[in-house]
Amino acid sequence: MHEQSLIFDYILSSLIYCIISIPIYIILRLIWCKSKHKSFNWQREITLFLFVEFMVVFISQTLYPLKMIYYWVKGTKLIYGGNDINLIPFKSISSYLLNAHNISFEIIFINIFANILITIPIGFFLPLLWQKFHKFWRTFLHTSILIIAVELIQPFFLRSTDIDDYILNISGVIIGYVIWEIVIARRTLVSRGNP
Repeated sequence: MHEQSLIFDYILSSLIYCIISIPIYIILRLIWCKSKHKSFNWQREITLFLFVEFMVVFISQTLYPLKMIYYWVKGTKLIYGGNDINLIPFKSISSYLLNAHNISFEIIFINIFANILITIPIGFFLPLLWQKFHKFWRTFLHTSILIIAVELIQPFFLRSTDIDDYILNISGVIIGYVIWEIVIARRTLVSRGNP
């Protein structure tokens, strides 16, 4: 039962934050579009909505997932590391992998693979929505600033600051960008074949 609870809690926490943010986003977006006299492009609006919701998931789960205090008080420091700071690259990653026989797969998944998966949509949607992010260095630079800012803020939310989180998060961004490049490249090749 416990083996599934942590991942379930993260999923439930993400859904709750998304449900709360949806009406807020829709109201603010409608007000903004009306003030700017913008017409709706539904395909773009849906894409932008998905991007915002993925951002909500990223920010909420890296700063203050629901039940964070519960797990931190319970002593699950592998996930909620209090005010721990790690500035040695790959120290945490290697620790999880080298001690995999003593750590549940769920904890390894949350701390390594989930840190990659959570930022893949950001790397994909940024260049999809805004042309300036077609250049890889801009996507890399802006997302790096975002991720580093989150890492620096985390101690104020009883979370740990870990350079490995940056490495994993930015790896997800790169994967997302590569997926965008492949999708756009294929679309371009197909469109070139049309009269």
